[in-house]
Amino acid sequence: MRKLSLLVIILILAVALVGCGGKTEPGDKPAAEPKQEKIVLKVGHAMPESHHFQKGLEKFKELVAAKSNGQVDVEVFASGVLGGTRDRVEAVKLGTADMELVGSPDLARWVDQALIFDMPYLITTYEQADAIMDGEIGQTIKKLSEDKGFKLLEFGENGFRNAFNKYRPINTLKDIEGLKLRVYPSAAYTDTFTALKALPMSTDWGELYTALSQGAVDGAEATEAHFISNKFYEADQKYFSNTRHMYVPVVFIMNKAKFDKYSTEIQTAIQDAAVEAMKYQRQVSRDDTANLVKEMQAKGVEVNDVAELDSFKAATIHIWDKYADKIGKDLLEKAK
Repeated sequence: MRKLSLLVIILILAVALVGCGGKTEPGDKPAAEPKQEKIVLKVGHAMPESHHFQKGLEKFKELVAAKSNGQVDVEVFASGVLGGTRDRVEAVKLGTADMELVGSPDLARWVDQALIFDMPYLITTYEQADAIMDGEIGQTIKKLSEDKGFKLLEFGENGFRNAFNKYRPINTLKDIEGLKLRVYPSAAYTDTFTALKALPMSTDWGELYTALSQGAVDGAEATEAHFISNKFYEADQKYFSNTRHMYVPVVFIMNKAKFDKYSTEIQTAIQDAAVEAMKYQRQVSRDDTANLVKEMQAKGVEVNDVAELDSFKAATIHIWDKYADKIGKDLLEKAK
């Protein structure tokens, strides 16, 4: 019995000591908080590091690090080093890639409503572009993208696309007729340039410089930033004409399942940083345009506004009707 009583006393003392174990005495070090695991996200794009895509993504990297208190680290890869654009978009959808910044036509392969940006001469001003991207239409496309496995964080800017070639300035429909022009690999682009009586070519973007240099194509269509950053002026391209046939956003996409697994705080940091960075990127793109035109001219490229632009619009307006059912007639009417 005496042994049993002694054992009971020892147990009581042990419990008392354990109960006091959480008390911090003067000079004791507080227990270390569990270390948060750093999140590393890789994002790529197809343009060189001098392009405004890179500037926008570097701004995102800076902002998301600040908004997440250093928990999210972003690695930016330019010039398609992570893979071809189409492959990367599919990889984001499947979750084998984190993020990508790509032109809206690549999203339109999965989300029909994004074809609204492929309609020729639908958007003719930056104000119209912003109203569509930031308004109800943009929100609809974001929601539909989620159904396909994409978290469309925000729209950025690719810009107004224009035609360039080695033979002559384009001022009339006769000037563009018969030119072999590399166009964005999209049915709507092919339809547009077929309607203009050019010869649309499907040359891969990565092979375009060589194709231009060797005369396999006469020219192409792209933005001022694309033209300068890829040095097409060195590939015998002497004439850049402001056809402004499409306004193309870029879409900053992330794998939806990966985004959803993060805490609310991290999701908010990523989303807010993306919105702020893409607004910054749009403005950089617009501010750069005038300087890029001067740079083209300094390189010996003749830049011109199209004299008979209304005839280009009239020749392509029927394409809106062709894609109306696919885009959704209501959505297209709202855009108009």
